[in-house]
Amino acid sequence: MTATTRPQQAAASQVVQPARIGRRLIGLVYDVFPALALWFVIVVLFLALHYWRLSVTQGADYAQQHSAILPGGLESFLLFCTLFGITGLYATVSWHRGGQTIGMKPFRSYVVDERGEFASYKQLWIRFLVGLIALPIGFWVALFRKDRLTLHDLISHTRFIKW
Repeated sequence: MTATTRPQQAAASQVVQPARIGRRLIGLVYDVFPALALWFVIVVLFLALHYWRLSVTQGADYAQQHSAILPGGLESFLLFCTLFGITGLYATVSWHRGGQTIGMKPFRSYVVDERGEFASYKQLWIRFLVGLIALPIGFWVALFRKDRLTLHDLISHTRFIKW
């Protein structure tokens, strides 16, 4: 006996519908909170490492006076890349393992591939990157399509469904 996933069960029961824009956006707003928690941990770690590095190389007094990570430097660029990467990992791993992020659970929404199965990491990273880069445009596309597919749905060959 093979185990079926919720998206596959939904596809088999013929109740799968593309999620409306409002459901997508509310789920996105919900997902800001876990992302902020992850960002908080990353920033604290970066500041601790930054302070430690300054203490070792310049001394404790210098570190106390210059403990901020200044914009435009290598450390701020690395921090940005790390925050971007951790957000992508949160989304893609959640979508790959269970079809949904924390923000999608209350709305019974899932990200699946075109067959209704869990999408591959490649598809999910494409979805994340296109959705992030073309955020407002991606949702405008869905307003004018009968099937309600966004730009990131179309390019990544994934679907955002409600069950």
